[in-house]
Amino acid sequence: MNNLKRLILLAAAASAMAALAVPAFASAEATECKVSTVPCPEGSRYATGEVVDFTSADFRIIMTPTVFCDHVTINLHWTGWWTFHKKVVLTDCHTDNSACNVAALGSPYKGEFDVTGSGPNGTATTSGEEYFVNCAGFINCTFGSASLSLPITGGASASMTASNVALSKISGFLCPSSPKMSGTFKASNLWIRPGP
Repeated sequence: MNNLKRLILLAAAASAMAALAVPAFASAEATECKVSTVPCPEGSRYATGEVVDFTSADFRIIMTPTVFCDHVTINLHWTGWWTFHKKVVLTDCHTDNSACNVAALGSPYKGEFDVTGSGPNGTATTSGEEYFVNCAGFINCTFGSASLSLPITGGASASMTASNVALSKISGFLCPSSPKMSGTFKASNLWIRPGP
């Protein structure tokens, strides 16, 4: 009977220790804040359902030839404390001398935020991003990334940057090799903080 009691006590102790470990994991989650105040006030956190729009006028897929998109909008739609859906819309795309159609296939993409130290910066990571590129019939390819992490510089004028991010060919014939994605996306009033 003594051994049985010891086993029950050990199991209870292990459960209690596991429960204590949860807050340590939760503290690594990020809170997205509308103001610079530390810690982020309860009423100033981006809530589930809210959207932040990032825009870019310098997005490009670097390959031969390089494809430029003069207007790109990324909507980050909050789905939880540190999770979001990322919708990407690309318009006015072209090479130096040819119009192109560029589409984000499967958008919106699921993503998560991480915070850098105490903030206000962090990282937005998505999975399964794919971009279809068609330029006057001479480029007809799909490129993508299994996991795409973009740094965010938080502030009243926040930015998310893609700096020569490598993409892989998913489909197409005679597609340019080793394409890379670059662009700076701007938004207003986003600070990444530890939390909740």
